[in-house]
Amino acid sequence: MNEIKIDPRANRTAVLEALLQALDLLVDAIPSVAARCPEARFVLVGGTKPEIEALAAQATRLGVRERLILVEHRPQAEMPAFLAAVTKSSSIG
Repeated sequence: MNEIKIDPRANRTAVLEALLQALDLLVDAIPSVAARCPEARFVLVGGTKPEIEALAAQATRLGVRERLILVEHRPQAEMPAFLAAVTKSSSIG
């Protein structure tokens, strides 16, 4: 959890243990969300290194990489710490 450094004033959304097939759609939506909520940040937890790298590349292409924190799969016991770091959350999958 120490690798997550976000301005405490930012609105943060987490998606935990997600089915990464649909997360490309979420990343596609980040520019639109950012236009309406400039302080928005997203924390996506779950997935393999290749899946995370693909989402990071997509976010870079869209110019929103700095708004997205991607974390590989973590044990269920660590999820409360991720949830404590965000203001909104969703669990998919």
